[in-house]
Amino acid sequence: MGDILIIAAQMLIAMYIFELIYRVKLSPAAVMHHIGTILIGQSAIAISLRLAREPDADIEFVLCTVWGAFDIISEFFPHVAIILYRVFPTRHHFLSRVFLLSCISTAAGTTVETIVTMYLFGSLWSRWQLAFKIITPILHVAFSATQIHGSMILFRMYRRQQRIIAGISDQDVERNRISGANQPETVNEEEEGKMVSKEVSNST
Repeated sequence: MGDILIIAAQMLIAMYIFELIYRVKLSPAAVMHHIGTILIGQSAIAISLRLAREPDADIEFVLCTVWGAFDIISEFFPHVAIILYRVFPTRHHFLSRVFLLSCISTAAGTTVETIVTMYLFGSLWSRWQLAFKIITPILHVAFSATQIHGSMILFRMYRRQQRIIAGISDQDVERNRISGANQPETVNEEEEGKMVSKEVSNST
């Protein structure tokens, strides 16, 4: 069972390393999230191999495993949303529902993840070393902020698809905000699509 958990943890770490290598551009928040996950995961594996010298290694590994499981689940729909957008770029009604579902799932996953991990962390408070008592909440806040940032971008993608359906482009929205114009122009779907793809890709 222990070997299976180590392999699963390494698969999660390998996924983030792969993304850092092959993605053309990542947002700073996504880069910090991926690097932090890699460092924490490898640290948990390393200290779990020296249980005699690291008394809290087993609970740290369990916490990281739960953390990683929620991370995979919460990031599943955003990745599916990117694939569906590139396969069906003109199905705006469908894409608006996909982006909204992804936003809700990411936000709900972050909330549940915070409740579960902080419950585990608090219930085992007396067993943690001082370093883990300090660094674990800080890292969790940073990771949660990254996921909330992704949820906000997915919500903006949902709103953008809604504007495309209504025949309003992002340029029209900005122009109306500045000039107070009430008549939107025709949507430039090619330019709109490039902006959607770039922003969604940078958020995950």
